[in-house]
Amino acid sequence: MIRPTANVPIKTQPKLTAMKSSFSKAAVLAALVLAGVAMQARAVITITTSAGPGEPHFYKPDATTPVADGMTYQIGTFAPGANLALAASDPASLFSSWQPFASGTVNTNPFTLEPGSAGADLDGADSFAGKQIYWWVFQTSDSLAPAPFLANVTADALFTGPAPAWVFPAPGLGVPPVISTGDSLTFQAGSLSGGNVVLVPVPEPGVLCFGASAAVFTLLRRRRLAPTA
Repeated sequence: MIRPTANVPIKTQPKLTAMKSSFSKAAVLAALVLAGVAMQARAVITITTSAGPGEPHFYKPDATTPVADGMTYQIGTFAPGANLALAASDPASLFSSWQPFASGTVNTNPFTLEPGSAGADLDGADSFAGKQIYWWVFQTSDSLAPAPFLANVTADALFTGPAPAWVFPAPGLGVPPVISTGDSLTFQAGSLSGGNVVLVPVPEPGVLCFGASAAVFTLLRRRRLAPTA
């Protein structure tokens, strides 16, 4: 007589559990690696801007009226070879070489109620590391950020300061560097007057175009009137 064989249970559950555990660990490791790569890709630099109590504030070209709340300022740097002398004569052309890092706004200090103040922690890309920091303040006709070619900008101030504070640091510093209007500043546009940073009027694009056209017309006229040999 042939005896039926007993049903022997197949012990596969422990193996499946072990495989799932291995896959879970691999997934966690992969996620950590991807997170690390993402963090490196999003590495940022933080700069603290300060125009607060005891420091120069921002004033309009009349040197008596504070810049209105909500006006934009930017910190950044310039492309290599930028002609900074244009800041006074043709800032719209210089703006095409501007590389903005981050923006803030002028406001009334909530504690001291001093208008024309500014202060913020601004974050930007780590690609700025090692470059000179410039601070550009804008007064606009529509209270918005500066438009292309500074079409809405009526006055501005552009300045920088000494190293190392005014050089973008490498990312990962524990305490962000502080750039202040109280530092020893070098102005490309505007000035320090009466203890405040005073903006200067910006020529309207139409005025600049008219001036350029007039110069070309004068040159051509002189050539036509010049005696021929």
